[in-house]
Amino acid sequence: MEEISQKEGQVKIAILENLAKERKRRAFIILGTAVLFLAIRLVIAPFPYFSYIAGGYLLVLFLLILAGFYFKKDSNVKTGVIRFVVGTIILIELLALGAVLYLFIPVAQLYEIRISMVSIPFFLLYAVLIYPLLISKRGNDFFCFFSFSIVAALSALEYLGLSPVYPDYPATGVPGPPLYMAIIPIIIAVFVFLTTRSSMEQFWGRFGRINLELRGLNVELEEKVKERTIDLKKKSEELKEANSVLEVKVVARTRELKEFAEGLEENIKLRTKELQERVDELETLHKLTVGRELKMIELKKEIENFKKELTGKNNAK
Repeated sequence: MEEISQKEGQVKIAILENLAKERKRRAFIILGTAVLFLAIRLVIAPFPYFSYIAGGYLLVLFLLILAGFYFKKDSNVKTGVIRFVVGTIILIELLALGAVLYLFIPVAQLYEIRISMVSIPFFLLYAVLIYPLLISKRGNDFFCFFSFSIVAALSALEYLGLSPVYPDYPATGVPGPPLYMAIIPIIIAVFVFLTTRSSMEQFWGRFGRINLELRGLNVELEEKVKERTIDLKKKSEELKEANSVLEVKVVARTRELKEFAEGLEENIKLRTKELQERVDELETLHKLTVGRELKMIELKKEIENFKKELTGKNNAK
């Protein structure tokens, strides 16, 4: 279920990106269509409601731009809703294009041009642009069949002579085309749309699958990057916490060593003082001992002298 939701999200992103690109192309398409209508207006004689036809079709072309801006602002729209809205707009555009070409049938008849043949490149352009806007094989098949149906209808209307009548473009007296001339555009349309459908399926289908696979890989990579970022953030926080704990321990150990050094210094001073006092006592004792020995020597000398004096006196008597 999660994979389906993820794939749908990737398809939605791809459709929105293609829709954004189509908005930029659509501006040039509208400009080119306006120039084309202006050139037709300058070249051919006017016919009823030409301005309304041109203006209406240009407004229809503008609908997809409005839808693109809406979906760009509202990111909560589901993929199915986007496909439905875009598909509806494309359907309206195809109907509007068919109506415009139908209204130009009398002009084409006057210049001996088959409007059904002229219509094929226009609908072919839509067939090329539809797939990336929907990324749906079923939708692409539907619109290819619908475009072919409009071409076939235009060819049938030309053959049966069921076209508008304009005063400046009398269709009366204009011979209808032979049956084979009506069938040729249909055969060409079948060949063109089948070839285009197959080509679009191979190209856009493969491109779309590759694009979705790349998006899937990008999503997985982004998730892995996010997970890796979260892991790195956690490890960084753990490292900061460990660093803080280590700093506290270092400060505490430094304080202990400082206190131990101060205590050791006090002990050394006290021991040195005690040793100095002991040395002083020993020096005092040494001095007393040496003085006593000197006095003993002097006393011995005095005793010897005294003995000698006594001996001398005794001998003299």
